[in-house]
Amino acid sequence: MKGKGRMYKKQQSVRILIIALAVLFLDQVCKLVVLEKFADTYLKKNYSSLLGLSANLYLSFFFLLAVFIYLRKDIFLKNNSSTIFSLALLFGGIISNSVDMFFYGYIIDYIIFPELFSFNIADLAICAGSLLLGWGILKK
Repeated sequence: MKGKGRMYKKQQSVRILIIALAVLFLDQVCKLVVLEKFADTYLKKNYSSLLGLSANLYLSFFFLLAVFIYLRKDIFLKNNSSTIFSLALLFGGIISNSVDMFFYGYIIDYIIFPELFSFNIADLAICAGSLLLGWGILKK
């Protein structure tokens, strides 16, 4: 029985990794295309990150999320695929925006609504993952 539990945990980890890498890849490819094709015309340099937090606080958010998941792993281990999907979206988005902060010193936003806001696929993944995770926790 313990062998099946380990296999299930590995399968969940692989799913999270694949989805997170897909978000990372898609977002970074879009950023490269925007940088090459449109240079400064269709991008916004976001020097803060999630909710206007600085880069260090952003990475702290990632660390706290990982600690929360570790401490509450009972919720996540027996949960359904929507929780796995939401965690993968969160990790993929956070990692992609962290890559931007590390390499460029800012986050590249390429979906822009003038005078309102700007964002990217990583931001969408973070928001969607947060909403799904919150819904899953509140639903219990």
